[in-house]
Amino acid sequence: MIDFEIVENIDVPDLQIYQQLRDKFFSKDNSFIADSPKVVNLLLESNIEVKSILATKEYYDEFKELLESKKIDKLYLATKDEMQKIVGHKIHHNCMMHGIRPKEDSLSDLGKHIIMLDSITSSENIGSIVRSAAGLGVDSLLLGKHSPLWYQKATSP
Repeated sequence: MIDFEIVENIDVPDLQIYQQLRDKFFSKDNSFIADSPKVVNLLLESNIEVKSILATKEYYDEFKELLESKKIDKLYLATKDEMQKIVGHKIHHNCMMHGIRPKEDSLSDLGKHIIMLDSITSSENIGSIVRSAAGLGVDSLLLGKHSPLWYQKATSP
């Protein structure tokens, strides 16, 4: 059974991370925010540390089995309207995740086919590159420290 906390006050400090990290990408402790079911679920299938998820009831219902297989400290339930108020702008998806970026891998552990990306600030552009790279058999992507998303492997979503 999924044990989520219903958002009754959007101003609680634990939820402010979702607004604060939207444009800063990473915090000093390597926290980041991911959004969209595809990205969040891909990260949930990895060994990444998940601090919390902010999502709608529809997301929790659809991905109940995946979520129950993970130990996630906090699951926040909100309407899409409440999520938009928390982040401060219109959103297109029904879930967001607060995670901790893992320690960097050695270059020799990343495979033979690596794409290196730098100074790309659009998460949509990175998503397109990730999907294309997965289709072409790329083993890994290297992103700059200020990139808006983190992916460990270029695998099909």
